[in-house]
Amino acid sequence: RLLDAGSTFGGIWAPHPSNDVVYNNLTTNLPTVVMQSFDMDFSPKVPSYVSPSQLGEYLQSYAEFSGAEEHTELEATVTSVSRRPQGWKVSWEKGGQQHSEDFDCVAVANGHFNKPYMPKIPGQDEWLSGDSSRRLLHARDYREPTAFAGANVLVVGGGSSGGG
Repeated sequence: RLLDAGSTFGGIWAPHPSNDVVYNNLTTNLPTVVMQSFDMDFSPKVPSYVSPSQLGEYLQSYAEFSGAEEHTELEATVTSVSRRPQGWKVSWEKGGQQHSEDFDCVAVANGHFNKPYMPKIPGQDEWLSGDSSRRLLHARDYREPTAFAGANVLVVGGGSSGGG
């Protein structure tokens, strides 16, 4: 069984995601041939690097194609996972009601980029106070580039949004 807090398949790529981490005019940084499943190709009508909505459409189509829909509880928020002698007890809330079930194994895909993490950098406060135009911005809060036109910008990160 798949428990998903979202209202549709696709997570941040869904047509109406539960959060807004995807910025305006984003395209994927991997080509479709790398992202697609071995048993279902992207439509030949889409470009190699797709938009969030195109990726979301593919994920929804794959959920239908693979039969994942019939094993999925959408709008189900997991509230606890605890170890049992013979597996795991998973509890979740859906529609104001609590549910729980025992499972043999659990895979966690918790959406850890939903809440920004910005560790304090040594010298950060001094750098910021040195010029009132300086600022720090998490990729989660980035929407479009016009605010940075003509500026010197340093991108730092541990993932694909920060250059690896």
